[in-house]
Amino acid sequence: MKNGGGHFAPELGGHFELESGAHFKLELGGQYHWNLHYTEQNRVNQANLTKGLSYLKYALSNNIPVIVGVDDNPGHPGNPDNSTDHFIVIVGMGSNSNGNYFQFYDNASGNTSQGTSPLNLLYYNSSTGKISGKSQCSGYFNSVAHDYIITQIRKSKTKL
Repeated sequence: MKNGGGHFAPELGGHFELESGAHFKLELGGQYHWNLHYTEQNRVNQANLTKGLSYLKYALSNNIPVIVGVDDNPGHPGNPDNSTDHFIVIVGMGSNSNGNYFQFYDNASGNTSQGTSPLNLLYYNSSTGKISGKSQCSGYFNSVAHDYIITQIRKSKTKL
C-alpha cells in the first residue's frame, strides 16, 4: 500500500477494498489512541507523536488504512480535543523531492478522483513535528484557513 493502492467508497460508509484483496470498514467511534499530536493551544506532543508515527508505519506496512483527525481552521466544531475539524484516512507512505509523506483519502468531496488523488499528501516536518499538507478536494479545501495538520491518530479496527 506504499502508493495508496485500493478503492475507497465514502458513499458506502467508509468501506475500503485494497489491491491486496483485503476489505476494511473503518469506524470513527471509540477513543483515539494518540491524541493531541498537534493542538492549536500546545503544538506537538512529542511522546504521542513518536507512538503515532510508529503505529502509522506499522499499519501501512501491513496494508491497514488509518483514520486521523486534522485541524484545518481556527477553533473546532465541538470535538473534545479542541483542535480536530475533519477526519481523513491515511492509505500510504513514501518520499519524494519534498520529503517523507503520508498519502490520504479525503471524503470532503463527492468527487472520487479528488478524494483519492495521489496528490493528497501530508508531509512530516522533523523540526516542528507537524504532519501537514493539502487535499485535492477543491470545493472543501477552498473553504479552509490552512493546510491539514494531523491532530490525532486512531488505531484501526477491521470488520469483514
